[in-house]
Amino acid sequence: MGVEAKNQWVPLRGVLKYDPGSDIVSYKSRETLGEAGLRKKRPRQLIVELRSRDLCRLYCWFYERRYWIKLQEIMLVPHINVLRRQESNIEVQEEIWKKHEGEIISFEYSPLVEQHWKFHVLPIRSERLNEIRTELGLDERRGMHITFGRHPDHL
Repeated sequence: MGVEAKNQWVPLRGVLKYDPGSDIVSYKSRETLGEAGLRKKRPRQLIVELRSRDLCRLYCWFYERRYWIKLQEIMLVPHINVLRRQESNIEVQEEIWKKHEGEIISFEYSPLVEQHWKFHVLPIRSERLNEIRTELGLDERRGMHITFGRHPDHL
């Protein structure tokens, strides 16, 4: 692949969502029933949700045409995880936590596919997401991505 492709980034936008799924009845509280009936806090989540599955479908289609492998489309809404799993129990004042709920976030993705374990992803970059992470007391994060497909288990 040429140098031009390595330096190409495509602009896209999504919606910032804090604790997605919390509007579903079973997730109204951040507490869930844990092992041995003990109550435990639900981990915090912060994502940028893409409004359409079309990008994921397109890259799954490209992957199948190029490599003859049909990827499993992801089950979740296409999104970018702004918090790492190990950061999900951060303690933040509530007025700061949902400060940017619903904000339209601009970011860029690279069309060069990467593989993380069984998952195929598109790397992203966004100054705005790193600004929000800094507000939450976290370091800037590199390696954010959009997961678009999963390698089939039977291969």
